[in-house]
Amino acid sequence: MIFAGVNSDQCVYATLIDAACLGYDVIMLTDASATTSPSYCHDATVYNVRQCYGFTASTPDLLAALTKEDTE
Repeated sequence: MIFAGVNSDQCVYATLIDAACLGYDVIMLTDASATTSPSYCHDATVYNVRQCYGFTASTPDLLAALTKEDTE
């Protein structure tokens, strides 16, 4: 599942954790998520996602991976 949205350190994070605990692979788009909290809250959320729950990516990196043609 791909996650983005407002309140990355609260709503996005809580939903991402629920999905990960249900067995889904999760990716948080770091440049498509934000918070009204101080920036260190977003940074800590990104760190926790990477360490405990899933993966993070930027939107351009995700789009490049999804549109990459098989070269074999």
